[in-house]
Amino acid sequence: MSVDYIDRMAPSPLEEHGEISVAAVLAFLRRQGRFIGTVALVCAVGTLAYLLIAPREYTANAAFTPQASNTQSALVGLASQFGLNVPGADASKSPAFYADLVVSREILGRAVDSTYVTGSGRDTARATLISLLKVKGKTLAVRREKAIIKLRKDVQVAVAQRTGVVSVAVTTKDSSLSYQIVRQLLLQIDRFNRLTRQSQAAAEQKFTEARLEEVRGDLRAAENALQAFMQANRGDFRSSPQLTFNEQRLQRELTLRQAIFQTLSQSYEQAKIEAVRDTPVITLIESPQVPAQPDPRGSVRKLSLAVILGSIVGMLVGLVREARKPHEAIAGVTGFDAARKVV
Repeated sequence: MSVDYIDRMAPSPLEEHGEISVAAVLAFLRRQGRFIGTVALVCAVGTLAYLLIAPREYTANAAFTPQASNTQSALVGLASQFGLNVPGADASKSPAFYADLVVSREILGRAVDSTYVTGSGRDTARATLISLLKVKGKTLAVRREKAIIKLRKDVQVAVAQRTGVVSVAVTTKDSSLSYQIVRQLLLQIDRFNRLTRQSQAAAEQKFTEARLEEVRGDLRAAENALQAFMQANRGDFRSSPQLTFNEQRLQRELTLRQAIFQTLSQSYEQAKIEAVRDTPVITLIESPQVPAQPDPRGSVRKLSLAVILGSIVGMLVGLVREARKPHEAIAGVTGFDAARKVV
């Protein structure tokens, strides 16, 4: 008797008359219930043992909001006066930008290279995250890269869409280390942002200064043109429509040049201030604190999931065991018949 023939003869343990029925499922559970329960219990006990042995984790939190820069506000206001729609928001100063900046290689790399204090009393030690995270690698560059990747997994960032507040959380197995990493990330964000703004302000100061000289020349030319017109038409030129139109045109040109010159002067002074500004550019909403308690283990959820997964595995193994029984029975019968024919 061929194996294919045996497979066709052997129905599924959950099938009755070729269809899966409730009675067949209940019968299967009665036969394999103890085995399924044992597998689920083993998974639950294993999960519970892991939860009790695994070290606790601590999460330190902080929240901040970026401060908007005022270097472009004057230019935006001038453009709006003349009906030009210029976006006033800079994408590099948005909360979403700061959320990406927190987990960027630049910030995380500086955090990895920084020194942290661990232990207390005589056991106090200073080390970088390359040592504290216990990463391995043949070279320092490889270990640093692995430390950055591992730290990125321990950092969680969220942005409140309504308020624009950026929340940062760091989870490690040491409460003090979690606090120090969050604090270091905030310091590196502020440092990076401050240096970037100073560099941008210096470039803007140089550009604005050159543009201011050009506008000063245009303003002087407009003033000279209006002055020449007044001197050439000392009489009552308002009786002449053509002369009145020319006077209004020259006056509008002078007013426009004055407005541009004033706006550029304000931008130039603001850029000079920003280029040397050393004040924080983020506002802390929630300062980082050393976690007083470890994170919840989530024992109930994890145990429930272990029982469910264990039951599923037990049912699958039970189906395999049930499916093997008809094959073994048929093989036993055919073997008995062959032995009887020999006799």
